[in-house]
Amino acid sequence: MRKTIFTKKITTFICLTALLSCIFMTACSGNGSTTADEFKSACENDGMTVTENADTSSLSDYANLQTYSTAIHGTENILLQYMAFSDKDSASAAFDKYKTSIDPGEEGSISTVDTSNYTTVVAEKDASYTKAILAGKLIISASGPTMYKGELNRILLKFGYQ
Repeated sequence: MRKTIFTKKITTFICLTALLSCIFMTACSGNGSTTADEFKSACENDGMTVTENADTSSLSDYANLQTYSTAIHGTENILLQYMAFSDKDSASAAFDKYKTSIDPGEEGSISTVDTSNYTTVVAEKDASYTKAILAGKLIISASGPTMYKGELNRILLKFGYQ
């Protein structure tokens, strides 16, 4: 009898600990705190070539862009972009412009999902897939052939975005 009560208490404790861990990890993920160095490290670990402070001339209409880095996996035509802004309003305005630039029109599909920590937009057309995340003052996007959708999502998950 005494052993059964002890076992139940241990089981309850383990379950509560697991539940609290899940809640904590969910609340902390995707909060826009990914740094340029973390982006670079994660992409390089995946065999990508990273260009820090890449040419921003094509992004001149993105006000208050502080950091712009790209990561390319040439053999799979995968491109990741990291854009950090000085404030949330500038990041949000840039994200709206970015959404317009990737909108595939009637030939494809585009969807937007808002969570408490970030906004995700996914655009698909023919054999092309793009997923972009707005989290605070940060935009991270991943694009490539649709056949690499799983790989693109796996990379974004490294930064805490689903």
